[in-house]
Amino acid sequence: MTRKTVRRLRALAAAAVLAAPALPPAFAADPAVRLRLVQEAPKEYAVEGSFTVPSSSCAVWGVLTDYDNISDFVPSMRHSRVVGRAADGALLVDQEAVGGAFFLHRAVRVRLEVRQTPAELSFRDVSGRDFRLYAGDWTARETPLGTVVTYRLHAEPDFVAPGFFVRRGLTRGARDLLGRVRDEILRRTPRYAAVRQ
Repeated sequence: MTRKTVRRLRALAAAAVLAAPALPPAFAADPAVRLRLVQEAPKEYAVEGSFTVPSSSCAVWGVLTDYDNISDFVPSMRHSRVVGRAADGALLVDQEAVGGAFFLHRAVRVRLEVRQTPAELSFRDVSGRDFRLYAGDWTARETPLGTVVTYRLHAEPDFVAPGFFVRRGLTRGARDLLGRVRDEILRRTPRYAAVRQ
């Protein structure tokens, strides 16, 4: 069985779980976060991931914009705090996270310039401390099966590290981030929070 076939079967299983009317409590065992990483240039990477939750887009934005408390539900985030606004009104958020692969770990720091519309939250690093490029977005789209949350990131590290280290770190970091955000959305969704405690 090819990887593509396995991914399709997982997606179908997740869709079946979401569509099942008799499923209340924990919103299924744990439908997998879908994630893809592409190396676009020698040191430039694109990550795209998504998941579906039985929550409103309002609940999704409530978690994604809880900047000062992200470290409470994403353990790899050492700190995150709003530090002000740019001249055009964009929010400025300082973050430091730990990422890596195997026994190698590295702290990375960004100052995100964040803009939000009703359909999208976009961000880009304006500090230039650890990345030449670090920009992406979150979207939340309500469907009959739940809200589809999508995360995209383009990153070009500005530090020396083996390619496998960067690829593994970005993949593991994004998967953990998406899984933790998903769990927090469910925790804050009343009809699912009770059964997850």
